[in-house]
Amino acid sequence: MAKMPLPHPRSSTRSPGRETARRITGKEIKAVVEPRRGGDPSVLIASNKKAAEVLGWKPVLGLDQIVSDAWAWHSGHPNGYEG
Repeated sequence: MAKMPLPHPRSSTRSPGRETARRITGKEIKAVVEPRRGGDPSVLIASNKKAAEVLGWKPVLGLDQIVSDAWAWHSGHPNGYEG
């Protein structure tokens, strides 16, 4: 069972990304809320808004497809790149 540490004390154990990963992988993906470590940012924000504004970039794939593709690759390559 994979663990995903959440360094910010106000972090929730539920997030859209984690819930998507749980649904697609069929794994529990336990969340562990821990105090922030030295050097950790106080807040993390995932947004593509700035890239759209500055670069005109818009994502082609949604989160479900990204997680599904990543899971398929990692499942097929349990040792990562082997050469």
